[in-house]
Amino acid sequence: MAEERCSGIGAYDVVVVGGGVTGTVLAKVVAELAWRDRKSLSILILEAGTGMVGGDATHNAYLNTYYGALAKTPNAPYPIADNAPSPEDLAFLKPPQDRYFVQRGPLPFGSNNLRLLGGTTHHWMGIALRMLPSDFELSGRHGVGVDWPFTYDDLKPYYEKAEWELGVSADSLDQLEINGVKPKDFGAYQFPMHGLPRSYLDKVLGKGLDKFTFKIDGQNYPARLVPIPQARNAMPNPSAKDPRDYIARTSENERLYQPFGAPDDPFTGAGQRCEGNASCIPICPSRAKYSALKTIEQLKMLSLRSGIRVDIVTKAVASDLELDDAGNIAAINYLAYDEPDLAYATPRRATGRWFVLASSAIENAKLLLASHGAPDGEGLANSSGRVGKNLMDHPFVLSWALMPENQPVGGFRGPGVTCDLPMRHGAFRSNRAAFRTDVGNWGWGLADGAPYQDVERIINPAAFAGMALGSPAKDLVPAEPIFGAALRQLIRSRVRRQITLGFLMEQLPSSANRVTIDDKHRDALGLHKPIIHYDIDDYTRKGMETAFDFATAVYQKLGAKEYTDPAVALGTEVKFGKRTFKYIGAGHIIGTHRMGTQKTNSVVDGDQRSWDHRNLYIIGCGSMPTTGTSNPTLTATALSIKSAEHLFRNLGLAGR
Repeated sequence: MAEERCSGIGAYDVVVVGGGVTGTVLAKVVAELAWRDRKSLSILILEAGTGMVGGDATHNAYLNTYYGALAKTPNAPYPIADNAPSPEDLAFLKPPQDRYFVQRGPLPFGSNNLRLLGGTTHHWMGIALRMLPSDFELSGRHGVGVDWPFTYDDLKPYYEKAEWELGVSADSLDQLEINGVKPKDFGAYQFPMHGLPRSYLDKVLGKGLDKFTFKIDGQNYPARLVPIPQARNAMPNPSAKDPRDYIARTSENERLYQPFGAPDDPFTGAGQRCEGNASCIPICPSRAKYSALKTIEQLKMLSLRSGIRVDIVTKAVASDLELDDAGNIAAINYLAYDEPDLAYATPRRATGRWFVLASSAIENAKLLLASHGAPDGEGLANSSGRVGKNLMDHPFVLSWALMPENQPVGGFRGPGVTCDLPMRHGAFRSNRAAFRTDVGNWGWGLADGAPYQDVERIINPAAFAGMALGSPAKDLVPAEPIFGAALRQLIRSRVRRQITLGFLMEQLPSSANRVTIDDKHRDALGLHKPIIHYDIDDYTRKGMETAFDFATAVYQKLGAKEYTDPAVALGTEVKFGKRTFKYIGAGHIIGTHRMGTQKTNSVVDGDQRSWDHRNLYIIGCGSMPTTGTSNPTLTATALSIKSAEHLFRNLGLAGR
């Protein structure tokens, strides 16, 4: 797998922009199909960031950076290039003119991504949930949002393939506990690995919430604690059979799943099983969690085969797309830099027959808008006028409580979340957002800065003298400092009883939430910064109200004391009626190049192929018409496999 450094790269069969999960999985599937069908294939992947595949030295460098970071934010372990900036975790620490995202409001868009080889899978949570059948028919069923151009049943075989590509640990019977899921939605399918063990917290809460229901709009819904599918290695399921029909096989045994660990030694080295480390975000020390570096390692293996060529170029920032006289994409222009923080780059050009944009939803939109080949001046692939529009996230709101003295639940173990309390499906979605619930294994770490804040309250109560009288945490502050054995006993008691519920809120598409560009706002290489226009409508805010009422009902059922406080520092304040909430981004950048049924209502078709430029695919979370409530990576991967198979049928490759 060579790295190209020339003024003009020769024509490839496929040129992919983006070295994250969607671009690399698409490349892998196309390469597997070419090998299976004895075709010759050449693929080029352009990655804006730095990075390299595998290697203990690189991984250990990331770990050491993380260990030494004062603020252990999602991007903290990783190198950020000034020439390919990632959105800042702590943007408020920089003057507005120095930030990568230009926030136009009225609310800040809270999510970010990582521009590095492997993409944001370096620091994702690893949650690999499918969307529900009802998520694909939101308008038809509930009269809000839009419908997808296909149904869950159409995407189901691609979900199965995606779960094997990422290496997902789960048990199908558990997923049938989700309200809105039916046996036919999984059928006889089995995940490649059994589900991870439930945490002690899950077991305690599961027992306490047995047969619990919650009423929304007059209807009772079951509140079941459901294990979450995880893209991290667990115990292989010997009964599971690989559904990936694009992989050439010589024996039935090759359909059995073998965990893929650390890329530098995937089958016998580190990462064969999840070790329960408590830093899944931002870095998995064992490398049992999936990252796109694992797919890139498999691309390296494929490129050693006769007739298959896969080249990856890092430090290559796509600047614009060129059109030919027929209105198809002729080339991608990019800036190649050598030093990440030296604002100097060489213009280069990559040509090919087919092109794939596989960056984040914001970067894909920015690149299309910055390409001025269209006569209307509105960028490329934009005859519908929808490029950049319908930007969405899962606004994330937190609630927290203390269990009774005699009911410790553990905590501060990994993975961060192993079970969900889903309110994802029901007639209430006509009026308010659905949500799913991260039942957190990390105590009040995110919500209230535990355990450090707990210690500070006890040893330095004077620092909290200015707390509002109505603050729930008032009773956690002693009259006088406490030290020694009494301090240790009190910390042990409190930390072991902390529970946090994190709600990922559904958000509807809105053309007012969008990405634009302006020549006044440029980065170090002179390329456009994304300008973000974002708000949260009453549909989602009303869902937040419901989620907090749900949390209160859960705590009452468990006998826990609630400490949720909208006055905490974390997050941005939003109001609904007389209530105040604080949200942060979930890291889920969705929308901006919507799929649809015709070119007037969408940017791409159901295969993520541009309506306007038929040799261009625009893939990833940006194609999703609605958010549903599930973390989007698995869905984006399933869509990538669907697009890869469609692309391969159109490639017309020569035999080898």
